[in-house]
Amino acid sequence: IKLSKSGNSIAHHELRRMLRTGLLESGLEYAKSKTGPRLALGPSAGAGESSICEYADICLLKETSTQEINIKLSAFLSGGFEIIDVKEVPYPICSVEALAQYALYTITGVKADTEKILKSASLELDFVHENGIREVLDIKPLIHSIKQISDDKLELVVKLNAQRSLGLRQILTALPDLEVDEHKFCIQRSALLWQSSGGNLNAV
Repeated sequence: IKLSKSGNSIAHHELRRMLRTGLLESGLEYAKSKTGPRLALGPSAGAGESSICEYADICLLKETSTQEINIKLSAFLSGGFEIIDVKEVPYPICSVEALAQYALYTITGVKADTEKILKSASLELDFVHENGIREVLDIKPLIHSIKQISDDKLELVVKLNAQRSLGLRQILTALPDLEVDEHKFCIQRSALLWQSSGGNLNAV
């Protein structure tokens, strides 16, 4: 299930709760785990970031049309989440959580010296952990590519493991000479990507 979320949507764990409730109450015949319906969410976009590539994996016991799944589960969604698409995939298959390695972001209201960023040996970020410990991190290895696609729009591909500890806003603070227009500033996650053995990135 592919979903979108607005920048001011409710917390990602609420999406799990809504989908779980939908499976329990919609009449769909679902496979069970020890804790309820078999359900897995893909890597989530950060707080305050809009996204058109949130994912959820569900397992149904009976062949059901994608339209019926969309209608029945959409009735239980709120808080800025909407279903974009539903696809049937063979089982077993690698989950989106395991498959996705990178995320493509489009950031509006920014201008960057991309050449300087790409040529930098390192990009240091003063990071404060939840326990208060400070650490200087080099975020350069996390940036796969960066491109200024218009005067105020940046396209950035970053490793997803960075997103599990760092928000994209924090990563942006480590970029040198970044010009930000706060009135236009907006982050949208546009795609999740996996890397082939040949090094090419492909949309999930």
